[in-house]
Amino acid sequence: MKIECYRKLFILFLIGISTLQLFSQTIFLDVKKWDGSEKSVELSTLKKVTFSGTDMILNYQSGNTENVATSAIRRLMFNFYSDVNDIVVAKNNSLELFPNPAVDYISLKNNQNEALNISVFSISGNQIMSLHVANSSSKIDVHSLSKGIYFVKTKYKVLKFIKL
Repeated sequence: MKIECYRKLFILFLIGISTLQLFSQTIFLDVKKWDGSEKSVELSTLKKVTFSGTDMILNYQSGNTENVATSAIRRLMFNFYSDVNDIVVAKNNSLELFPNPAVDYISLKNNQNEALNISVFSISGNQIMSLHVANSSSKIDVHSLSKGIYFVKTKYKVLKFIKL
């Protein structure tokens, strides 16, 4: 039963990874064991992670493998660290997206009252659309999108919405 939980965690991780690839980040698998020891592995060094019997097997790009007994694992976490050096922060950069979940359109309310370049990404990290909005309140037609989770990225913020 524990192995099935780890498999589900790993599937959720893969969904999260595709989302995180929207940004420039280094992603790590952090393993905390019951004995208090911790291991942090940069995901780009891994070829794959598999589960066999009672072990989690880390297969590295270098060809090396490492077995970790699932009974020894207290917690698996996926962390990311951004290598972005310049972060632009706007005064009152309040941006709202509604309705959420959406069926036909989403509305953006931009309190900065400035034009924005907007990109919409799928959960897999693919850019679905790109547009420019000129005013502080804009409607975006999403009726042709498939049901699922999407991200709206602007200069200041990334917002998630669900398309029904």
